Amino acid sequence: DEFHEAPITTEDIESGPQSVYHAANVAIEPQPIFLICTANHTKNYLWNRMRIAINTRFWISHKLEGIGWYTHHIVSRMIRSHPEDEFFLLFDRPPAEDLDFPTNCEVVVLPPPARHPILWYLWMEISVRRALKKIQPDVFFSPDGFLNLRTTIPQVPVIHDINFVHHPEFVNPGARRYYRRFFPQFARKATEILTVSEYSRQDIAETWNIPIDRITVTYNASQRPFSPMPESKNQERRMEVSEGHPYFLFVGAFNPRKNLQRIFEAFDRFAAVEEDHRLVLVGEKMYWPREIDKAFQRMKYQDRVIFTGRLEGDELNSTYSAATALVFPSINEGFGIPIVEAFQSGIPVITSITTSLPEVAGKGGIFVDPKNVDQIYEAMIQLSGDRALRDELAEAGKRELERFDWDKSAQIAYEVLKKAARKDG
Repeated sequence: DEFHEAPITTEDIESGPQSVYHAANVAIEPQPIFLICTANHTKNYLWNRMRIAINTRFWISHKLEGIGWYTHHIVSRMIRSHPEDEFFLLFDRPPAEDLDFPTNCEVVVLPPPARHPILWYLWMEISVRRALKKIQPDVFFSPDGFLNLRTTIPQVPVIHDINFVHHPEFVNPGARRYYRRFFPQFARKATEILTVSEYSRQDIAETWNIPIDRITVTYNASQRPFSPMPESKNQERRMEVSEGHPYFLFVGAFNPRKNLQRIFEAFDRFAAVEEDHRLVLVGEKMYWPREIDKAFQRMKYQDRVIFTGRLEGDELNSTYSAATALVFPSINEGFGIPIVEAFQSGIPVITSITTSLPEVAGKGGIFVDPKNVDQIYEAMIQLSGDRALRDELAEAGKRELERFDWDKSAQIAYEVLKKAARKDG
């Protein structure tokens, strides 16, 4: 969702929720909490049973992005694996009707819909706090990293990365101010912290002076199970996507952190010496600044760049499988799910030697300096002309997949929640 600047001041936030409501021109009294399904509310202090409240505001059916996918995969597995526990799912709007929750769940809808920094604050500091006071859970789990700063209930956020610290220029100004002000407080408030890579674990600990033994890694995995397609199917997909031409593939949000500017520059050089390949970009514009647009407009061979828009499911799988390689030289990533999807689809990757990406790609990629256009170009040349190398890297990528498993990550997350709950008092 787009962010909109609002006349809220630092003094408003420091004065507390009432002042923020007035500054945001929002009614001071929130709407009632709506309980959509019921569960047993009997408090049980035995440690083989927990009451777990979860921030599920990004669990938006048919619109899942990174945090939403993490929420979906981790929380759905926890619910199924622990029928003895009670789960309270906190949404900021009614969930989609096709989300079917078992009887050990209670869905709680808390206004206001929180898609703006002011509303984030109102939702977490007032609505969520009231819900936690009523529910009295053993632990509060927040997959988007936001916490309530006033409750005494144990809390576990998932801080996926802290890109906004190292590259504030890549983040919308309104969101950037909120993240930089509150996320250090969330990290210090947290009873335990989850993150998605060893790189992010070290980064959080060092940046905010958090004891590293309070931070646990739960790797991401593929959003959906993908697989390599037969060559006949790959040829069909290339006909559909690129009129039969081989292509390099980018998958992700179109924002500066993904390094599209240098991908365009490298491919334009590549296209000057290799006429057959195309560059296919899958995704939607998230933050498309002037620098990226200028780089695209400067391309001599921009007619060989194909924008597909957002793809999902079988369409996305077949688009991966038919590609020469994934090009993913991001400036900063907490994980990099497209790498896992590429490996599942049987193709190698060109990715960055920085942040979490070497940890995720392992031996399945060619690594480049993301700020060096020459290296990205040379990797394209290398992979386009060497089928044996592509096959070798794809096979290595398949072996890397053993590390990325949602079932394993969900169980690790659950054990961390249990550990945090036991620290209460």
